[in-house]
Amino acid sequence: MNKDAPNINKYINLFCTLGLLHKIPYKDVNQNLRKTALQISKENSQNGISFYTVPDYNEAFKIANEKAKIMLEYRFTIKGMSKKYLENCFGEEFANKIYLVNVKDSKRSENIRNAIENFILNQIKTYGYCTKDMLMTYRLEVDNCYIRKGVKNYEFRRVLPDIMQKYDLVHLSSEKYSKFQSNFPPLSV
Repeated sequence: MNKDAPNINKYINLFCTLGLLHKIPYKDVNQNLRKTALQISKENSQNGISFYTVPDYNEAFKIANEKAKIMLEYRFTIKGMSKKYLENCFGEEFANKIYLVNVKDSKRSENIRNAIENFILNQIKTYGYCTKDMLMTYRLEVDNCYIRKGVKNYEFRRVLPDIMQKYDLVHLSSEKYSKFQSNFPPLSV
């Protein structure tokens, strides 16, 4: 279809996460069909072909709404869709059902996420809050290299649900934060 395969895969994984599609593990696929799929993927220089089933949507929509609410709580965006994101939202076992191929996380990505976490915690300690803009404008350095804005944004989206869970933090939009502040005027001595 001449579409960007990684983006298509993110949407397919989103549908699988919501329960609107079910991935079939390769071991459960008919052996002849597996051979044909491997041959087609080799001819097209692809990593493999996945197989799916479509569930009964009467039941699936109820589950999809529940999962969507959780994902929105953890600031879901399609760009941030990853195995790590799903682990943070639903646990490792669930993420392994969606992302069947076990991809090793690079040490560099882990170091960037740790640096982002430390930055956020320092901002909260100093100011009582942290905004995404604070991170994006900060010159984050990891392993003596400055991290590009796009990489910071990507890793931020991946690590945010984990940080929120780990430290019991709440995400407020700027509008909600303004309302929150107006209800509690600053103390004067």
